[in-house]
Amino acid sequence: MSKEITQDIFQKLRNTFNDISMKKLYFFIVYNRAIIKRKLGDFKAAISDYSLAIKLKPNHAPLYFNRGIAKYDSDNKEGSIKDYDLAIEIDPTNAHYFYNRGLAKAKLSNYEGAINDYSKAIELADIAEAYNNRGLLKQRLGDTKGACLDWEKAGKLGLQKAHELIAIYGKQ
Repeated sequence: MSKEITQDIFQKLRNTFNDISMKKLYFFIVYNRAIIKRKLGDFKAAISDYSLAIKLKPNHAPLYFNRGIAKYDSDNKEGSIKDYDLAIEIDPTNAHYFYNRGLAKAKLSNYEGAINDYSKAIELADIAEAYNNRGLLKQRLGDTKGACLDWEKAGKLGLQKAHELIAIYGKQ
């Protein structure tokens, strides 16, 4: 192989590497900027940055999840549910995606949907807050016995306020 051909191949490989590296760096910057903006309470800007990051990595479930959190925090519960749906479609094994979607559904008074999501989160991982929140919804729907069972489990997982709820509602 001639020296010119070798240099040409090397240059093409270097350009490809630089393009890939720059895309990864750009993604990293946009994603982290979105996280910072959300933590600072600038939800509109965070949502914009998450959307840009999604264009760069459309199959990255945490992007939809985090954009869903920003939408939830900006009082766009319907929009957050859509993003949690997309995250779940990509990764149906993450309990936190179901848990957060349950939170949004509960805020929209879709109690049965929220209970189903909390149940799926519990199936995937023992999350004390999922038991607690599911118990709150069961109690609201008149199932005090089921609520107390959930609060008992949440208490065993270390959630102190669950014991307080049992003390209040378990005596009824």
